[in-house]
Amino acid sequence: ADCWRVLPDLTDGTIVLLVGLQRADLNGRRAVVRQPVVPSKPGRVGVEVDGKIVAIKRENLESS
Repeated sequence: ADCWRVLPDLTDGTIVLLVGLQRADLNGRRAVVRQPVVPSKPGRVGVEVDGKIVAIKRENLESS
């Protein structure tokens, strides 16, 4: 899927679904966007899961 079309506007507070991750424990989980752009990790989005911020590739996010 072309996530730029699926998720055109990732802003702080957007709820997303995590998919296709190497960390199987996070797949299928909902997360909240906290940092739409992670300067130190291009192409990744900072999302909050279980109170922690993790940097996830944009293609691993779907609209929730």
